[in-house]
Amino acid sequence: MPYTGDALDPTLTARYERLADLGDSTFGRAFNEHYRRNGYAFPGAEHAIAEVWATAHDSLHVLSGYSTSAQGELLVAAFTGGALRPGTDFIESHILPTILIYHLGIDINKGLNAGDRARMQADPSGRDNYDGNVHLGLDAEKLRVAWDRGRAMSEDVYSGHWDLWSHVDAPLDDLRTRYAIPPLEARYAAVDDEHVVRADFERPGVEAPPKLSSVPIADRPPADAPTS
Repeated sequence: MPYTGDALDPTLTARYERLADLGDSTFGRAFNEHYRRNGYAFPGAEHAIAEVWATAHDSLHVLSGYSTSAQGELLVAAFTGGALRPGTDFIESHILPTILIYHLGIDINKGLNAGDRARMQADPSGRDNYDGNVHLGLDAEKLRVAWDRGRAMSEDVYSGHWDLWSHVDAPLDDLRTRYAIPPLEARYAAVDDEHVVRADFERPGVEAPPKLSSVPIADRPPADAPTS
């Protein structure tokens, strides 16, 4: 994590926390609530991940309407891939990692999830120290819709020129309209982890998929994680 010791930035953290004071319908308020609802640490605070990546990624969660469930992370990755400018390796940088983590349960974010430390100590090679955290979040139809919605988006928040702070006062719905983001139909929204149906992945004559994990997969530690 980038914000430890002298790198802690309470001024930056406070700036994100003040987004809670904005109007209910604003993009900035929705961004702040996204962090609080998921228990994330704001940039600048211990246990936060780097602002340069997290702010763009979490802005797309808010703009797209996709949650942070296993399926939500898969869908926001597809949405991101569609929205990125041509020439960006969206498969390697966004879509493939989320399939490995949130569908197959291959823990490439080692160290953040329950039991990771013990598994890493038992196998320091890093080859097989995940616990089969299979979530089976991939829904092909929803993934296609997410890609199409991202492709329709007119703004690239990863461009290096887009600035969160220039838009925090804008109504969220107005910003979605300005960026030409198609509305998210309820049937294409992400389901919570407990609502993934394992039977949807069973096929006659094919070995049954593994049992679903009850261990949630994290892409960052919670804001109240103990200090190492």
